[in-house]
Amino acid sequence: MKRLPSLYSIPLKWDVSFVDKILEYETAKRRISYFYGCLDLEGFTHGRKQKGDHPGLKEAKKIVDHIHHRDRKFKYLLNGLEPSYGTVDDEERKKQIKIIHDQLQPDAVVCSTEKTLTLVRELYPDWEIHLSTISRVKSLEELQPYLAYHPKIVVAQHDLPKEPVALIQIVRFCKQQDIALEIMVTDGCIYQCPWMKNHYQTLSDGLDDRTFHQRCAEERRKHPAQWLASASFIRPADISFYEDLGISNFKLTGRGQRRDYLVRVAQAYLQGVFEGNVAELMDVENSSEKSTLPVIDEQAFDGLIQELFQDKSKRWIPLVNQYFLRAVKEGTVKPTDA
Repeated sequence: MKRLPSLYSIPLKWDVSFVDKILEYETAKRRISYFYGCLDLEGFTHGRKQKGDHPGLKEAKKIVDHIHHRDRKFKYLLNGLEPSYGTVDDEERKKQIKIIHDQLQPDAVVCSTEKTLTLVRELYPDWEIHLSTISRVKSLEELQPYLAYHPKIVVAQHDLPKEPVALIQIVRFCKQQDIALEIMVTDGCIYQCPWMKNHYQTLSDGLDDRTFHQRCAEERRKHPAQWLASASFIRPADISFYEDLGISNFKLTGRGQRRDYLVRVAQAYLQGVFEGNVAELMDVENSSEKSTLPVIDEQAFDGLIQELFQDKSKRWIPLVNQYFLRAVKEGTVKPTDA
């Protein structure tokens, strides 16, 4: 049976020309399904800060209309956690949900908390829901509470692509439930990040999150093998491995990145090839770290993910360390000088 194209979601830079540029790189095997983003509206916070000016609602609607004209979809992010201080009035949040749904008309909404999911379902029982990675689903047990909201897409927690047993279980279950499992492929978060929960809460509280990016950058500086171990980074050449596992939905991250970065990664993943420094595809946000990236050749990853899944006794970090030492010796990885 002929395999259907794999589907990618990508952050939206609020510009019609950006939409058209991204779609130039589609192939018969891989295409864009959703652009995603948010506006500066009261009542909700979002899982990542998006740099640059957001348009007003009227101008944003024109861009969403253009996405629809190009036969693609737009999903709106309502994926912040509940604030850790104070309260947000439910009626005010319902008002904002109605504005987003009725005036912007996104095809889907991305949520992370049962509170937001409940409000959305009360107002719009048939609105397409996607479960955010901020919900931190990496096992069947963690997915169960959200099934009552009938999500169409579940974006996996960062570590799941490097957890063979759990990933295969969830892939099979989602297929039975007619749910699409989406995995991130460019995110630069470290594997089993001890600060992730607090990071998301900080963003949801509307606070500065630079300290968290600095911590991850310092972790990679002290342990450069972390560049190969990034939880949600999958090089373009390894996408076919995950497609063979039954995954057909992939997420390009980088709402905080420049337009040229998103264009570069869209080209690499939609066309399935990249010749250059693989580290340049990783979504890292610390400014000093971005200016001193290591040099990582594609060959440094050869066989890594395959060995992890073939031998269930292997663990990700020890295996990565072996590959990293070999890659440094062979010259396919050149770490940044400390």
